Amino acid sequence: MTTARVPVQTTIIPIRWGDMDAQGHVNNTVYFRYMEQARIEWLLRVAEQIGAGSGPGSVIVNALVNENGQVIDTRILTSASSILNEAALNSVRRSTFAPGTKDGVRVKSWTPVRVDFKL
Repeated sequence: MTTARVPVQTTIIPIRWGDMDAQGHVNNTVYFRYMEQARIEWLLRVAEQIGAGSGPGSVIVNALVNENGQVIDTRILTSASSILNEAALNSVRRSTFAPGTKDGVRVKSWTPVRVDFKL
């Protein structure tokens, strides 16, 4: 059973006359500007929630790396703010690493990864 997805950010963007082509369709390249605007609004909202004056924040994620360098499990070790945890976990999960070795043989191993956020 799947759970319903909840939007992280919703932004209302008015369509300007210059965003449309001669047939009244939104130009394909304009969608990138729309996404950029939504991303900036989301980052500003996150900055307000964690306190813009708090400066940069870091999350340290413990990653279990398999013999092929792929991350197979993650855990939060320390966090500057809980709102940054999911972004840090996603970043580490998408990464690949040099696997640990023992006696010249690749092995699974836990490694701490620091993810810095600058607002």
